[in-house]
This record gives sequence, structure tokens and C-alpha cells, in this order.
Amino acid sequence: VVNGDSPFQFQWFKDGTQLQENDKITMTKTPDEFSSILTIKSLDSLSNGNYTCRVSNAAGFDEKSDIL
Repeated sequence: VVNGDSPFQFQWFKDGTQLQENDKITMTKTPDEFSSILTIKSLDSLSNGNYTCRVSNAAGFDEKSDIL
């Protein structure tokens, strides 16, 4: 998040489908609550895809994507 008022809600997506935490995927909000870290354990070919982080608050949302 570049700027804005908290609280922020972070959501992660892979190829348009919202990710859920499990034994392979964790999503962690940083202590300053301005960032979220997606951790994927044991990468393999099924991990390839378009990953998007969406952050929202009362004013709206923004999202950024990258390809793995």
C-alpha cells in the first residue's frame, strides 16, 4: 500500500481464483499492516500462474499482479 487509511484487507488470487491458506500457502500481513507476503512452499509446475494481491479499505481497492 502506498498510502491510505487502515484497516486494510488483503486478498491473494491465482489465475483469478482467491487463494486460501493451507499447508503449502501462507499469507502474512506485515507488522506495519501496509504489506502482505504470500509464501508458497515447495514450488512446482502447478505453482505457475498469474498471482494478484488486492488491498482494500473503506475508500476502495487496488491490485497488482505478477506471473510466476
